Parts: sequence; structure tokens; C-alpha cells
Amino acid sequence: MTFEPEGKIRTAYRIEKLAVSMPDRIKLRVSVTPGGLNEIGIRFTAAAGMDALSWKRQGEWTIYPKDHIGRNQGTAYRFSKGSRFGMEPQIPWKDEMESWILNGKYDVDYKGTNDFRSQKEHILRASLFRAEDGAGIRVLSDGSHSVRAEVQEPEASLVWADDARISYTGEWYQETDAKCGADYREMWSKTPGSAAEILFEGTGIVWYGPVDVIYGYARVFLDGRLVDGRVDQRVNSVDFPGSADGYDKKYHYPVFSMNGLEKGKHILRIEPVGFGNPEAKDSYIVIEGFRILDGTRPEPASLLINNQVNYPMISWGNYRRHAILPGEGYENQAVICLGRKETGEKDAV
Repeated sequence: MTFEPEGKIRTAYRIEKLAVSMPDRIKLRVSVTPGGLNEIGIRFTAAAGMDALSWKRQGEWTIYPKDHIGRNQGTAYRFSKGSRFGMEPQIPWKDEMESWILNGKYDVDYKGTNDFRSQKEHILRASLFRAEDGAGIRVLSDGSHSVRAEVQEPEASLVWADDARISYTGEWYQETDAKCGADYREMWSKTPGSAAEILFEGTGIVWYGPVDVIYGYARVFLDGRLVDGRVDQRVNSVDFPGSADGYDKKYHYPVFSMNGLEKGKHILRIEPVGFGNPEAKDSYIVIEGFRILDGTRPEPASLLINNQVNYPMISWGNYRRHAILPGEGYENQAVICLGRKETGEKDAV
């Protein structure tokens, strides 16, 4: 990091050695993904109060609808009034905080609006800031960077699958997944009569797990009461291209969530049903971990400044780029300023 006149902080990085190989191309029903990375750049973790993202960029088009997440300039806010599942939305899609089509009816709202967390490409300037006073991080570019905001879940509120606070009974076994690193663990079962229980203190809980073509139904109990007898862990039909097992797998999916509980101690219990959706190839139930909700808001946000981005899963004749395959010796940089959001900043670095 180099501190320059006028308050600029230039952060440079270089890949000296690659610890893992880049992702290969994957065959889908139509075409193939390009493989490689989704993005490469620098992540800055900001304070918890950062709740707005503004930008000016060089778009593919000169004019966008005013409520389009890809508009050439604008301000996106992290929170909105949201919508209710099964009710006609009263707000633009950009302001929705949950995506039930992609993430199911138990999606969570604390990750921010679609507008706030979507990628803003080819920026000239951007700011992640606190709306009440404008304090935050400003990014300067010449159009070669992209930015997006990402809400971070506090580590203290996460309970991973191999944590001793989770009680497993019946037949469960542990699996690792090389795609997520050597420390990643999952607990699997498809045997009726087996169960996983977690005692937690808070106002809610999220069960995070992967979804795939070989996963089935689970029963979920809260404080001894059955709240859902068929939680479906099969990957959603919009992400069901019919390729080999494992290639459709999505991680850190909100399989089940419950919030607004009376603050105190509660017990969540998960039981494999032993069968699944007729389109599923098996009936496994998989636990990645849990997020304990305690009513504290907001979580910290990160600002990602990307030098390259791609859309690897868009392969139905839509726009995509060549694979991002950085090698040893790859280097790049980004420039930020700390302070209050301003208008009229110079566009170029």
C-alpha cells in the first residue's frame, strides 16, 4: 500500500505462487462455462455502518432504465422495506433484499438489496459510505475496475457443521469438498430417524447448506414444534441444467431460516425424511453450518474492487467473457481514498 498526495491509497498485489489450479470448464446442457475465476481483485472490509454505494461508470449503453442495477450512475441503498413471500411486490426489483426464485422461500434479507450488492463494471468512481454523513471509502479508476459490496457475516455468529455445539444422532458422516478448501466440512445423512440439533440463544437462525441434484427432503422442528415437514435441498429448477452430480452444487444456500423469535434459548432440529423431490437423484441432507441471529444490525460490509470479472454460469447464448486464468507473476492494483463522499471527483486516477 502506497500513500500518495491528495489522500490516495494505492494498493498493489502480485501472485507469487498459485496454491491451487484454476477451475476447469464444465459442461452444461447448452454450451460450457469458460472456467477460471469469477473475479480477481482486492477486498476491503469496511465498518458496519456502510449502507450505501454510489458510482459513475462507462456502461455498454448510453441510457438505462432509471431502476436498472446496471445504470451508468446512481446510488444503491443496502436496506429497503422489502417484500413478503407470496405477495405482489410493491417495490422495484433492484430494491428487493431476498431472491426467492434463486434462493428459495427461506432466503435472508441481511445481505442487502440487489442494487447494493450487484457488480458495477467499468467505473470511473465509486463510494461505499454511510448514508447519514457520507463517511466511507472512495474508489478512483479510469474505467478498468469493477466494484461490488458484500455483507460479511460475523464469525462469532457462525456455527460450522463440525462444531461441538451441534448434536448428531443416528447415521451421519463427514465430507470435505476440495472446491472450498481443506478446512471446509459438511455433515451428510439420508437415514430416517437420524437428527441434528443445535441449541442457540438469539432471535433467529439460518441453516446454511449446499444444494445439489442428489439432495432430498428434511423435517425441521423449532423448540419441539414441526415448522416445515418438507424442506427441499435439491438445487432449484432454474439452476438444474442436468449435468453430472456435483457440477450443479451451490454453496452457502439458506436452506431454512427463522427470525423474529423471542430473544432467548431455542432448539433447532433437522431430520432426514429419506426421500426427496421426484426430480432429485437421491435424498441426502447436508449441513454446512448455521448463522445465529440476535437482532444486531448491521453486519460489516466489504468493498470488492475487481480488476477482472466474469459470468461463468451464463452459457445459454448470452454474453460472457474469456476465462480469468491468472498465473504466477500476475499483478494489478486499485486506488482508494478515505473520507466523506463528495461530488465532482476527478474521474481518472
